[in-house]
Amino acid sequence: MKKILFFLVFTISLQAQAQLDPSFGNNGISIIGNAGISASTGIVESPSGKYYVTGNYQNNYYYYPFVLAYEHDGTPDASFGNNGLLTFPSDTSLYFSAHLLKLSTDGKLYVGYTRFKNNAGSRATIRQVDTFGVINPSFGSGGLLSFTSPNFNDILLQDMVLDVSQNIVVSARYRMMTPDYNLYQSRYLPNGQIDPSFNSGGVDTTFEMDPSYSIHTLAMPDSSIISCYKRDNASSFSFIKFKQNGVIDSSFGNNGSFHSFYHIFGSPVQSIVGDLKLINDSTILFGGHRVLSNNDFLCMGRLKSTGALDSTFGANGIATYNTMGNSGKIVTDNQDRIYVNNLLNYNVYRYTPIGTFDTGFGTAGTYNARPNIFNGLSRFMLLTDNSKIIMTGSNTSQLNTNFQTSLHRFNLSQTLDNSFGNQGIADRSIGLAADYSFGICMTENTNRYVMVGQSGIPSTNFFAQSRLGLISKIENNGNLDQSFGRNGLETFNRFATIHDVLEQTDGKLIVSGHNGNGNRFRVARLFSDGRVDSSFATNGFSTADHLYNRDFHTSIAQDSKGRIYGNSSRNRDIALFRYTADGQGDTTFANDLQNLPGQAILRYQAVFSFFLPQDLSVQSDDKPIISGMTRIIPDTFSQGYLMRWLETGVPDSTFNQDGVALFNIQPDSSVFWQHRIQSDGKIVASGYRQSNGVRDILVARYNSNGSIDNSFNGNGYTTFSINGFKDEGNTLTVQPDGKIMIMGNAQINASLPLNELYALRLNSNGSLDNSFGTNGIFKFSTSTNGDEFCYQSILDKEGKIILAGYTNQDGHDEMFAAKFLTGLSIGLIDRNLVAQTLLLYPNPIQDQAKLNFELDKSQSINIRLVDMTGKTVKQLVTNQKFEKGEHTVSLQFNGLSNGNYLLQIGNASMNQTVQLTVRK
Repeated sequence: MKKILFFLVFTISLQAQAQLDPSFGNNGISIIGNAGISASTGIVESPSGKYYVTGNYQNNYYYYPFVLAYEHDGTPDASFGNNGLLTFPSDTSLYFSAHLLKLSTDGKLYVGYTRFKNNAGSRATIRQVDTFGVINPSFGSGGLLSFTSPNFNDILLQDMVLDVSQNIVVSARYRMMTPDYNLYQSRYLPNGQIDPSFNSGGVDTTFEMDPSYSIHTLAMPDSSIISCYKRDNASSFSFIKFKQNGVIDSSFGNNGSFHSFYHIFGSPVQSIVGDLKLINDSTILFGGHRVLSNNDFLCMGRLKSTGALDSTFGANGIATYNTMGNSGKIVTDNQDRIYVNNLLNYNVYRYTPIGTFDTGFGTAGTYNARPNIFNGLSRFMLLTDNSKIIMTGSNTSQLNTNFQTSLHRFNLSQTLDNSFGNQGIADRSIGLAADYSFGICMTENTNRYVMVGQSGIPSTNFFAQSRLGLISKIENNGNLDQSFGRNGLETFNRFATIHDVLEQTDGKLIVSGHNGNGNRFRVARLFSDGRVDSSFATNGFSTADHLYNRDFHTSIAQDSKGRIYGNSSRNRDIALFRYTADGQGDTTFANDLQNLPGQAILRYQAVFSFFLPQDLSVQSDDKPIISGMTRIIPDTFSQGYLMRWLETGVPDSTFNQDGVALFNIQPDSSVFWQHRIQSDGKIVASGYRQSNGVRDILVARYNSNGSIDNSFNGNGYTTFSINGFKDEGNTLTVQPDGKIMIMGNAQINASLPLNELYALRLNSNGSLDNSFGTNGIFKFSTSTNGDEFCYQSILDKEGKIILAGYTNQDGHDEMFAAKFLTGLSIGLIDRNLVAQTLLLYPNPIQDQAKLNFELDKSQSINIRLVDMTGKTVKQLVTNQKFEKGEHTVSLQFNGLSNGNYLLQIGNASMNQTVQLTVRK
């Protein structure tokens, strides 16, 4: 028979020192940081035309203040801080803190915010900075003006103004022992010391206020102070006037205060003031909104300095409109027209000087300054050049993108000012989120790596952090794939965490995870560029509702028919789910719960126990296998377990008789983190064994019937110690040559929970492979301080292992991927160059093909089909004896999905692999 030349994939084991792949990322490690949330909340302009912007940015799990400096054209001021950016990394600020900025007449910047002090509560904080971004160390105490409330309860800085003497007037609210809050009004000298002449000690705490709203303050030309706040949680707002010495001015309003509200049809409604502006020496504009049927409507008002409404404005001093919005900063131009931004978007409204909407501005008085952003918040405006308005805030141009700081300038003629920044816009991302990777897969056709996990949202309570699902796509060299999502990253707010990912044969990605409290499991399908595939399930997402919280999807897998499995713990029981390839609950599977198709629930032997699943795979015969740990009450030790199910959704009784194989080494505990199925059907599991608080790496192997495999190290399992404290086998990979790679964390010392990473390789019989690393073990680290953890590994097409997890870089948690050289070489060569001739035809394959091979001696052969990650899809020939010479074997490939696969033929002394394509 004439033989046609084919290229085949083959594997060689090399006796080489283990190492990270230097061609990947930075010496084998690629660190992925997701941009954090940032927003600007205030802006001032210097006499020279420079802009200074303040706000907060996310770094890891917390917010911190910043100041940005721009030239008048919107480019960063390189002379200020670090290329126009000054951060305060030692000052953790509350995310709901007002971040304030004022510029004194002598060019000093005052930055104000509320600082979180761990168990010491919060403190109002002000720093003084020069126009080069240098903090003044002589201001206040060691460069910091910091104060708390009279009763040392939480205090929140609300407003900060400079009076005519450049004294710093601060307004704050502080919590009483009850839920009520009081107004805190004080004054500090320009050097940051308390002004004792203000109200006999510098502080006034007279007035009770609604705890949910802000205080706004004006410094009047005569050095008196007027503050406005929401009086109570039901209706009105209040103005209070203090004399220059901090004493209540009884000539203002009614005995020093003025109470009012916005109205609708003449009736008072809940009213909030959002800003004050002095328009001349005796008149104050105030903007805000009224609340009606849970909606906010724009309102304006004008108040005389005597504490009475100006009846020439609006209707008796109040202008109310049925335009929905939340009024922000007030700006007036040289024609006394009034501009107010909507805090919830980028709409700007213009009023005439008498309080009516100016229909000549925008559309009926409304101009959308940023119509093309997906979502955004505008916080602050100022008038510049008498013809332009500059606005600060935050925005995101995509559904799943974290907010970034926003600065843009538009002309009063309602066009963006293209002479500023980039076509009128200067947006900037500051800081990084706290990112973790839990799962990884390799794409078949593009040879990319997709990592999934979570991205943290800051909060002062670490244990109540909000999180978003996070996905990154990495090229073969470790760089982010710019065609995926936003420059290689994407977050999804319908997931709190994404635990696992796999690729379907058409290149689409399946991801699984859960919502914030764990009572909803979600599976979604994405296109290869990160967009949600709305044809999957319902608008791209399949959701399983559960009766109990704290239940999480830990992993997913698909069978030869493309059906998707997911597993979880459910109220101490084990749960297995099956979806169709299009995300619907599979009605042919189990249906243990009414109206929740595709769910199987197992309570093991009807005893009081709990199962925590950690890994899931599907055998070549489409039987799913789950591994994890369980504890049976009242036992105090845990046990690793393997559980096999039938396609129908019930435990497989042929697997250790009841479908469950327990690893019992009492009184020691054991945990299985992951498992893999070998080409011969045996199952290898890795995890740890714990005795007296010390954890050793545990590797166990089971026969295909669920019994322990005593040919593995003589008793079916083996343990190893790296550093002797807490060493765990987090993830494993079975190489094509039968060797087993274990990777995980090893605690560095007994006192600190810090780790280093390791790779450990075993021969197929369970002994250490001493040709690998140092006596079978290789240690390495991705972290700058020992805070690192790995979760998942895969074998790629080149025979290299990709490891995923998180790493701490100088105090900041980020995702990482590390590419590891294994000593395997998988490459393409002409079949005539190998000792055993091998021919598969036709290729591509539909349902069947023939394999020709030649043996130089009589031997038993295994033939199996695996996917491109090394998982066995179908066992075709098992331990069948062939004589010396040429052989032709017919192979059936029915039921396979389209895609690329590897056909492996071999035994203990010979192993060759042909790459094939199924195309129907």
